[in-house]
Amino acid sequence: MTERIISAVSGNAHVPVQAPSWDYSNAQKVSFTATAAPSATINSPLVRLIASQDCFYTVGDNPTAANAAGSAPLPQMQNWAETITPGQKISVISNGVDGELFIIPAKTEGGA
Repeated sequence: MTERIISAVSGNAHVPVQAPSWDYSNAQKVSFTATAAPSATINSPLVRLIASQDCFYTVGDNPTAANAAGSAPLPQMQNWAETITPGQKISVISNGVDGELFIIPAKTEGGA
């Protein structure tokens, strides 16, 4: 079954935009260093990522982030939405300065 994201229409009456509802009660904080760190399993098809420092991340069943091809850079304090397959994890590694990656899943129907 495909998970449906709970959303609200935002914007004015001329240009409505579907805006996800974020599940802050199931957010994760992953501390990262020069060694890749994985998140716990994420059960949402959409997550919001915010890092306290520049970092690299990758998504998968058993991912290992690196400062190399195959991992995406995420600038410090950038709000980024990433689509994933529910049940996957996110791995993160620093770009020279240790920090934290906040992973906030979107609420889904039948979920929290």
